[in-house]
Amino acid sequence: MRALALALVLAACVPAQVEEPNFGVVAPDPGPGYPPKMGDVTGTLGDQAVAWETFDFSIGAFDASAWVEHFDGPYRLHLSGYMPGDPQSEKDRLQVTGTFAGGPATGSLRAVEVAIGEGGPWVASQAALVVERIVAPEGSGYGSASGRISATFCPANTAIKAPCRLFEARFDTKVQFNG
Repeated sequence: MRALALALVLAACVPAQVEEPNFGVVAPDPGPGYPPKMGDVTGTLGDQAVAWETFDFSIGAFDASAWVEHFDGPYRLHLSGYMPGDPQSEKDRLQVTGTFAGGPATGSLRAVEVAIGEGGPWVASQAALVVERIVAPEGSGYGSASGRISATFCPANTAIKAPCRLFEARFDTKVQFNG
């Protein structure tokens, strides 16, 4: 009897096999048509036609390439354009940001920055961003915006003997509003 009691006590002291928790995050396969296209940016750079597309990379959280942010500071519009049909490539990506004077509204934005590509040989100056139409949701969610972008791109290196090029474009896209 003592042997049985001792065996039961020892069995109670041996830890049971516990399945280890899996803390890894597994994102669902977004499937065909991912990421969905949100809109277009089209225009000219010098005498060359240029085009980009905006996409919604969101899977469970906001992650669009066209968005208005507002957390603790001013409202800012961000546009990241990708080469048509190639949302995974960073090559020649368009990046535009500007600050609204108040809340999201039509008109010229301030502190505008325009860049094409990553640290390329051209630097933008005299940039302008004008919102001609904006539809904002109540709070966060999706709206839309359209307008004009312009900038002058000049060689970053003064040793390059190339003329500056005027960039002019129009955008029409869905926009995420977060914050």
